[in-house]
Amino acid sequence: MLSIMSTSTPFALDHIIILLPAEILDSPPKVFTDAFTILPGGAHADGKTYNKLVILQSGVYLEFIAFIEDSAASKEGHWWGSKTAGSIIDWALASQSVEDIEKLHDFYEEPRKGGRKRLDGKSVEWYVTFPKDGMERGSVPFFCHDITPRELRVPPEGLQHPSGALGVDRIVVVATKDWLEDLAMRYEKIFGRSHDGEPKSWRVNEPTTKGGSTSRFGSGTIVQLREASDEEDAAILKMNGGIAGVKEISLFCVGKGGKDPDRVVVEDLRLARIRIGLRFVDA
Repeated sequence: MLSIMSTSTPFALDHIIILLPAEILDSPPKVFTDAFTILPGGAHADGKTYNKLVILQSGVYLEFIAFIEDSAASKEGHWWGSKTAGSIIDWALASQSVEDIEKLHDFYEEPRKGGRKRLDGKSVEWYVTFPKDGMERGSVPFFCHDITPRELRVPPEGLQHPSGALGVDRIVVVATKDWLEDLAMRYEKIFGRSHDGEPKSWRVNEPTTKGGSTSRFGSGTIVQLREASDEEDAAILKMNGGIAGVKEISLFCVGKGGKDPDRVVVEDLRLARIRIGLRFVDA
């Protein structure tokens, strides 16, 4: 069961998906291992992808995912088959039940069943609700609704990270000028009224795990939507169908730049088009 904090939406940020080449997922680079405790995940039920997890104390997790076979035939028809490895490709919200998204039926498909087999042999099952055709994956979040207990999918393990990461502070989505207002309308349907000012922003809940804490000390994650404005933004759009895409995420970390002698100090993470910022605050 999710623990929902007080915001204007019934949904909680669930996880963020980062696509990697299989060889990188199998042997994560130092830029990741210096920052995170990386847990084994498993193979998805479709037999096409597998993952590893970085589980944060807030209950949100980063899902590092790869295709088992890096071929056009294997990727054909897969909802992430057109995505570019080495980038943040999608993000998911969770809710108490599938009924919570009935008001979004104009923009989202009917829920479909998914799952994966853990390395310990246990089966994990869920429903996912994807945006309707015409909306590129990652432009808006999809939804995940657990069938089996969430603890099977997101075990409360490996919560201590060398970087001190606790939760997701911010998600930045860039969009074309032509799609900006349309996406803002969709986001308001999901998250409620945006906060005043530019860029447009919303606050979304985070789940909590046993023994965990919430990022921003209980105030959730900021979702920011802004117009693409430079060459890097344009590259993000090109990789995401030309509508919008996640440019970067920022993680909320305990401690200030090296004052904790037991914490490994890492800079903001950069690998290919993956951008993960680290925001340090006092414990």
